Amino acid sequence: MKKIHIDRIKELSDLVKLNLTSEELKTLSVDLNDILDSFDKLNSLEINVFNEFDDDLKDKIEEMKEQEKEHSEYFEKEIQKRKIKPTYLLPLWDLMGVFLGFGTALLGKKATMLCTASVEEVIEDHYQNQLKKIGDDEKDLKEKIEKFKEDEITHKNTAYNSGAINKGFYSIMDKIIRTGSRIAITISEKI
Repeated sequence: MKKIHIDRIKELSDLVKLNLTSEELKTLSVDLNDILDSFDKLNSLEINVFNEFDDDLKDKIEEMKEQEKEHSEYFEKEIQKRKIKPTYLLPLWDLMGVFLGFGTALLGKKATMLCTASVEEVIEDHYQNQLKKIGDDEKDLKEKIEKFKEDEITHKNTAYNSGAINKGFYSIMDKIIRTGSRIAITISEKI
């Protein structure tokens, strides 16, 4: 796999006069679209699992899916507009999202909702870190990321209100999912 070097992105950025700092370039080089697409697959699987017996939860997950789609489309457009090469790991994130969704769905509603809460918390933290790094000259980008962060907080709270628990076995599962999600973000920043 080929690594995307921040210096190369900086050169391209300078050519098109984006005037982004190295931190902003690194932040944008993470193709959240790839990660969000994987989590979108997880949400789709959850809808299929709960389709027959939990209409309220199905509606909540469908709403989350639509918001994640909005996030994904925005970042996809920004990445194209800024001519940033996305991560090469999209197929792996897709596979991991489906595996994670299927695995937690087999364990039941509590596990599936905990998976959602765990992933959303990591994304919330990631957005907060991005907000700290992005300059004041990127007002529109900052506003979008702030809105998306608020969506993630709502998703996390919805998951906890819908049955996610973080005790016993579930606390171990939470740590595994969060660690895996953080690793995915870190790797995507580099590859």
